[in-house]
Amino acid sequence: MSLITDVTLMGLWEKAQVQSSSERASVRLWIQLWIRHLFSEKDWVVSLEKPPEGSGRRLVDITIEYLSEDKVLTVLAFHKVNPPTAWPQDVEEAEGEAFDACMRYLGEHPAFQYVYAFISFGKKVRGWRCARDDHRLFPLFGSKALAERTQYVEVHSSEAQLIKQAVQTMRALPPTL
Repeated sequence: MSLITDVTLMGLWEKAQVQSSSERASVRLWIQLWIRHLFSEKDWVVSLEKPPEGSGRRLVDITIEYLSEDKVLTVLAFHKVNPPTAWPQDVEEAEGEAFDACMRYLGEHPAFQYVYAFISFGKKVRGWRCARDDHRLFPLFGSKALAERTQYVEVHSSEAQLIKQAVQTMRALPPTL
């Protein structure tokens, strides 16, 4: 079951395919999918992440937040977007950066026990859970192996149902106080 379900997503997916070295084309696809299809209700905020203070390097590209029961915006997931041409060491580095962003967030919010992450390479993505006591990311689908590009799922494929299931898990079990 593909998550590319309308003309706009198909156009963005095609651009991400043609502009395969462009991270920007991939970011546009993911932003549209998150905002218009999977986190479209008014209690969700999907935004582009700014570089961290004192650093020219972004750890994540997209942040997905929700309005908690006590009316506070809380991070559900960080999304690290990478160009599809990544080498194995790039996959390892991206997973490390997503883990660092999650652990930094958990360090700043001691009441939360976990937060989620997405890491994508072009049109392929994998969902993760990061708990305070973990020493690595825990995959929401696929093998438990880290830095395995074969475990990333194409958004326009029959396996994309795994992405939707990961989103449903995140929405059902958000980080709460």
